[in-house]
Amino acid sequence: MSDMNGTMAAQIAHKEDIMAPAPIELLIESLKKIFTEQKESEERTMKIKLLLQSYVKQGHTDWKKYVNFSDTHYTRNLVEMTDDFELM
Repeated sequence: MSDMNGTMAAQIAHKEDIMAPAPIELLIESLKKIFTEQKESEERTMKIKLLLQSYVKQGHTDWKKYVNFSDTHYTRNLVEMTDDFELM
């Protein structure tokens, strides 16, 4: 019975991994929260700067799915757009 419980626990843990938001999704939600909860200020600007620096320093690579290079013309991908910011 313990093997079955161990297997079931592993399956549940795997499902939670699949359902966990990607770091870039957490970044987007954090940006939205900062813009919603704070008016324009040096403090807000610093929080945004620190948040973006943290994302980069942690070495996340989930942003790569949005990369689109072309040898013939300039490209960019819009990841998220709100009234407050555009993440490209």
